[in-house]
Amino acid sequence: MIRRVPASCGIPLVFAMLLLLGACSGTGPIPNPTSIAIVRLEVLPADTMIDVGGDIVLTVQAFDAKGRPVSPVTRVAATSSNVAVVTAGPPQGDRIPVGADGMGLASVTIVADNAGIPGATSATVVSRVAVRPHLILLPLPPGGAHVEVTGVADDRSVGGWSGLYNGYAPRAWSWSPSGGSRLLPLLNGQVSVSQVRGVAANGTMVGYSYSDPRYAHLVSWSSEGVITDLGMRGYSLSIGIAINNGGQIVYYKDITLPSYQNRAFLRTVGNGDIDLGTFDGETVPAGIADDGSVTGISRDSSGQPRPFFWTPTSGMKKIAPVSEAIFPNGIADGGRVVGSFYVAPQPAGTHAFYWSPTAGWTDLGTLPGDEASEAFAINSGGEVVGTSLRAGNSRAFLWTRQAGMIDLGQYAPRPSRAKAITASGIVAGTVDVTTGPVPFPNAGPDAQPALWILRRQ
Repeated sequence: MIRRVPASCGIPLVFAMLLLLGACSGTGPIPNPTSIAIVRLEVLPADTMIDVGGDIVLTVQAFDAKGRPVSPVTRVAATSSNVAVVTAGPPQGDRIPVGADGMGLASVTIVADNAGIPGATSATVVSRVAVRPHLILLPLPPGGAHVEVTGVADDRSVGGWSGLYNGYAPRAWSWSPSGGSRLLPLLNGQVSVSQVRGVAANGTMVGYSYSDPRYAHLVSWSSEGVITDLGMRGYSLSIGIAINNGGQIVYYKDITLPSYQNRAFLRTVGNGDIDLGTFDGETVPAGIADDGSVTGISRDSSGQPRPFFWTPTSGMKKIAPVSEAIFPNGIADGGRVVGSFYVAPQPAGTHAFYWSPTAGWTDLGTLPGDEASEAFAINSGGEVVGTSLRAGNSRAFLWTRQAGMIDLGQYAPRPSRAKAITASGIVAGTVDVTTGPVPFPNAGPDAQPALWILRRQ
């Protein structure tokens, strides 16, 4: 027997049969079951890889127990497992914007429900996101076939030198977002030998340029490429090696007393030049930190080159040797030094190292399958970059104390090397252009400059 529905409800018979107890409750129609019971979520893409600085949109679909789409969904929330890698923005309906902020792995957890509806349920789904560094291959200067990168600035400007000029002599070179790839001015247009050896965060570059075939001058170039002659301070040469963010420059010059040799100096802002001293022979600097500490090599009384760590207060100190051959390349505040050392028994090759006065030595090892490595630079955050090598191949690497050695070369199309890194996570280096014969003696294959962007800038 069908119970009559009160006319005041105004509901057709076919719908009235679906009402509980055959009568309306006065609260309106019961919501569609598929808008309440969310038991499963799907997200597209479920797994994805994007570049640092990139953005994607995740699309979420809710389903009920019978596999029917649930619509509408009244609330969607998303959280990232690692906000240093990806950031999930506020959902826009069923779409969730995700930004890639740093290299690494993260997951975005999404929860959807029909909050506020009696009997509503919720479900959760996870999208895994891998963020790779953003690789930028930079152009070679006009006519150049090989570039060495020696530094990088905060605005991504890069400095170094290019070969295949005037009988394969090096020529100072830079690339900037505004100026492009260019050869830098010379002190004497008839003598093209010059190099950029260091780059400050503001884009100021330091190195040398010959005034004539006999004399190399310490010079700097502004970020716009304007050259400044800082003088020929030695007998015949003054070679700029590095510059810190305070404008201090380390360089070496040749002197004649007590005997002809190279000596390291610190050129300060307003306080003249400071002789860094010597163990008992030639001294050449390798890098300078923002706190004014310097690293390099000085020969001892036996004639052996020994690594040193210098500060304005303590002077020159030996870095305790773990090998007969240690080559520092870079330094950060607090005396954190990186470089390479020969691994015993020789000739096993070199390994990259990290050293500090408090932590001592850390052998950074190599990437899997490689035979040797070398670290070239360290930033204020303790991130180290360099190259891991085996016969016929080289791979740029990033090392951190938390993650160990990370292969940056896997993101490059050909063999690669990392030479410099900024505090903000811009890595500069080179990627081979060809794999054929080397263009000139003691050089690798033709190489073009490259940037790896590790974090959203």
